[in-house]
Amino acid sequence: MAKQKPDLAAALRQPTIRGRSQAPEAPRANQQKDRIGKESITLFYPSEVKRQLLSMKLESRRTLHQIVGEALNDLFAKYGRPEIVPTEEGA
Repeated sequence: MAKQKPDLAAALRQPTIRGRSQAPEAPRANQQKDRIGKESITLFYPSEVKRQLLSMKLESRRTLHQIVGEALNDLFAKYGRPEIVPTEEGA
């Protein structure tokens, strides 16, 4: 019996982002538990932006993750979106 060929038309109908399926992936064996279900976001800004963020981090004694999360929640609120970044209390 011949091996059945994959249904390419069905595969092309699947929703994707840059060729990746949007379906949640199973956690990898070596993946950190606090990163399961999360995605990385890479942004490029002038060096001074990074220096200023790091300065704010030191002055506030908070993590960069907390500072950027607060800024994202403020941005979401500005555009009428739910504030979905976990806060210190809700983390």
